[in-house]
Amino acid sequence: MKKNCLLLIRKNCFRGKLKPVPWITVFFLFTSISPILASAHSLEVSINKEEYRSANIDGDMVQTREIKGKVVDDKGEAIPGVSIVLKGKVNVGTSTDVNGEFTINVDSENDILIFSFIGMKTQEIPVGANNFLTVNLAPEVETLEEIVVVAYGTQKKGSLTGAITVLKSEELAKSPAMSLNQTLQGKVAGLQVVQSNGLVGEMPYIQIRGTGSLAASNSPLFVIDGMPTPAADFRSINPNDIESVSILKDASSASLYGSRASNGVILITTKRGKSGKTAFNVSITEGFSTLTNTKFRMMNSRELIDWEILVGKRQANDPNIAADLANDHSWIKDLTQTGRNRSYDISVSSGNETTKFYTSMAYLKQGGIVKSNDLNRFTIKSNVDHKINKYLNMGLSLTFGKTQRTPVNQALSGTNPLICMYMNRPYNPVRNPDGTWADTHWGWQNPLEHLENLTLKYNDYKGMGSAFLEITPIKDLSVKEMVGLDMTETEYSEFLQPDSRNVQLGNAPSRLINSSERKQSYTSITTATYNKAINNHEVKVIAGFEVQSYRNKSMLAQGRNLPSDQTTVLNAAATPFATTGGAGGWGLVSYLTNFHYNYKVKYLIDATIRRDGCSRFGKDVRYGNFWSIGAGWNLHMEEFIKNISIINQLKLRASWGTSGNFEIGDFASLTTIAYSKYMDKNTSYLYQIGNSELTWEKNNIKALGLDYAILNNRIKGKLDLYNRVTKDLLQWEPMNSSSGFYSILRNVGSIQNKGIEFTVDAEIIKSDGFGYSFGFSISHNNSKVLKLSDGKDVQTDGTTLLREGEKPYAFFLVKYAGVNPSNGEPLFYTKDGKVTNVYSSNDLVMTNKSNDPVYFGTVSNELTYKNISLSASLYYSLGNYVYNGILEVIQGDGQEQGNQAVEALTHSWHKPGDIVEIPKQDLNIPRAPGTTRELENASFIRLTDVTLSYSIPEKWFGKQHKKSVKVYAKGMNLWTYTKFSGIDPELYYGPWNFRIPPSRIINFGIDISF
Repeated sequence: MKKNCLLLIRKNCFRGKLKPVPWITVFFLFTSISPILASAHSLEVSINKEEYRSANIDGDMVQTREIKGKVVDDKGEAIPGVSIVLKGKVNVGTSTDVNGEFTINVDSENDILIFSFIGMKTQEIPVGANNFLTVNLAPEVETLEEIVVVAYGTQKKGSLTGAITVLKSEELAKSPAMSLNQTLQGKVAGLQVVQSNGLVGEMPYIQIRGTGSLAASNSPLFVIDGMPTPAADFRSINPNDIESVSILKDASSASLYGSRASNGVILITTKRGKSGKTAFNVSITEGFSTLTNTKFRMMNSRELIDWEILVGKRQANDPNIAADLANDHSWIKDLTQTGRNRSYDISVSSGNETTKFYTSMAYLKQGGIVKSNDLNRFTIKSNVDHKINKYLNMGLSLTFGKTQRTPVNQALSGTNPLICMYMNRPYNPVRNPDGTWADTHWGWQNPLEHLENLTLKYNDYKGMGSAFLEITPIKDLSVKEMVGLDMTETEYSEFLQPDSRNVQLGNAPSRLINSSERKQSYTSITTATYNKAINNHEVKVIAGFEVQSYRNKSMLAQGRNLPSDQTTVLNAAATPFATTGGAGGWGLVSYLTNFHYNYKVKYLIDATIRRDGCSRFGKDVRYGNFWSIGAGWNLHMEEFIKNISIINQLKLRASWGTSGNFEIGDFASLTTIAYSKYMDKNTSYLYQIGNSELTWEKNNIKALGLDYAILNNRIKGKLDLYNRVTKDLLQWEPMNSSSGFYSILRNVGSIQNKGIEFTVDAEIIKSDGFGYSFGFSISHNNSKVLKLSDGKDVQTDGTTLLREGEKPYAFFLVKYAGVNPSNGEPLFYTKDGKVTNVYSSNDLVMTNKSNDPVYFGTVSNELTYKNISLSASLYYSLGNYVYNGILEVIQGDGQEQGNQAVEALTHSWHKPGDIVEIPKQDLNIPRAPGTTRELENASFIRLTDVTLSYSIPEKWFGKQHKKSVKVYAKGMNLWTYTKFSGIDPELYYGPWNFRIPPSRIINFGIDISF
């Protein structure tokens, strides 16, 4: 019987000289080539072993031994095409045939074979004395066995019944960011992260699966290392400290948090130490931020002068025109800058079988694109775990952070630089000829002088610590006690210097305002977990008790008429002006239990019950009961699916349950009084009418889901459908004015969110040295108001309305009918659809359009070649509308005194017959507010992230040094496509709402691990 061996020929694989062999041998070798099973880098050649027993290389005769075997997957199915290489000898190798079988020659029992295949974990198998090997290759991601963080613990991914999306540190590290909100945007289907404006330090708007409340909070619950934490703490989180982020979206995954889970839960787990050698990581980032918007443009001096002549505000022969043209400048450029970004981060972790630790320090400086706006953050993080003995474990987590923010004035006034940069006339000089600050139109204070002489500053001090003790008294049972303290202190100072022009002119006194607010949250969580597996059955039961106490205290003091810009203390003020203070708090007590059962990790059941009591509600209705039930079916483990080789995972999920919301004022259910002063005497008055029946908002959530993975896990994703109904809405209900009060908070009405989410991640190409992956997500949510108090409409901000059967906060406006081509006057539709040139608020109608997008999601791509990686992500939002209220000012039709958008001149009516959308610019035609002329489709596609990285090969550092070095360049918010005419389509616009668009950020960084 002939036996064959395989010679794997690779380019540049020979290190020594190949001694010559007889020509007859060479001829025989090439005439004995078997069918080629070659990749781009290898060629397999079959040689008759009996006729060519061994190769004489460098004079050494090597004797070989034949090994046969078979490679199968986790289902026992043969895997053809698996690469098999003899470790340390890359020129010796083979691959499996169509039956998964292979034959290879080895030199000794000490040899090791390396088995690799796309989508599978590489395995190294010692040969030993075996002549036949059966090798089982597992998927690269063991979907069923992967451990994920869930409510009050961890769970195997394969046994989950809820809608949970997990972002691991490896995924977060692919796209380094300076803040967590930059990391999360677009990464999770159903999760919206929207920037409120481009000022650094501002909190984003975060929402999961639509608007679930009208008067209470729509923000998800944030939990850091098991401790509930305010959403504002986003600012104090160092992204490099994060191990994983779990987003819980439905009842089965989130209802264990009961009263606080109505808007979903975001679980953040920080890094902890691991056994082994001490590991260091150093990250350094440098970069800059710039203004992005180039489409939206205000007039220059020439255009504004032409517009003023057009509307009759100045004559064409005005002698000041030449001087005004000479003063032409851009207030937007004057008030913005290139912000500098830098961050430095160092961490160290280590451990052994008993003690593990992780410690980090980080500094971030982020410069805003508006002058004087910046952020500085310093954080220290330490996690320690210690195993006392086989029964006792304990751990400690400590975080300290200081964040210093310098915002800018955002008040609706002429000192707001965000207003001034758009409305100030371009020919108004910054300084007078003598070098003093020049006033702007209307006598407004110069915004640059205002930024220089008015100092605003926030100092946020964040301290969070938790400790746990875990006891395992008997096998399978653990009892854990965790206690934590979360404390935030915010100091605010505002100083208007005595040499400010407004002070010198007597328009305002110099002033110093100091305020502080302290927030403290104490939490105690006691849980007992019993986890028992018997044969194919697994049962897990959690029972717990939780107490949380929250307190806040604030004070403010103001002094006026200070002597100089060096005296920034209150006792230097000549005139004490105001002193205020306040305090508040709430308490929460909870009882919870969860039951999980699975059979062979094939059939899954989860059930949760939680009872919460909160001090914010009436004493007789403070407790609420919340529950959920979920089921899962891992179809791919069934015999009728196992035979379908392309399916690696197919899992059905279903859940139904309830959760609550108590995010209202601390004393909303109570009748309260307020104190004031009259003639140096204390006075009190009735401040709020209480409602002793005030209780929980309740969410009823039904959901279906499908998890899938095919083609050796090369393509995987999720499909989710949900129906979320919120009842007993917390709403301010109007009262008869004769009572002396305008409204009272009650539980009235309901709202519905229905939606679908789909994600797919695909490894399109994965070969030696080259790979390409693609990701896509789409989310659709449809919100509808089901019921309001007595069915009555609720007017909101003047442009939106709440009405039964409509989208929440749908725009309520007069329909704009365009411009009369004969005379340039604006036209409107009446309620009954007739066209008129008379604007009337009686013709307001529902538009069925809102700020909420119809669809939103992400398209991502990643290319890798050896150690080089290039990734790009596009975020899209479709079908969302914005009331572009600033058009009432910058397209004022001749009514406004400040600068105008260039369209007011170039796209307005000029002569009979013009078909345009902007009316005649005329002082005698009043501007009609609140029409659909300002309502615009704000759909957009944005290139949110482009990252190019290079990992330096480990071999460069030598075998004795275990290092990894990655250098990268990252760009954020690089390009936006939209037909929206305003400043930025992502921002929420209300009447006169001037904001800075999110900035374009370019960063360069290096990560070093050793």
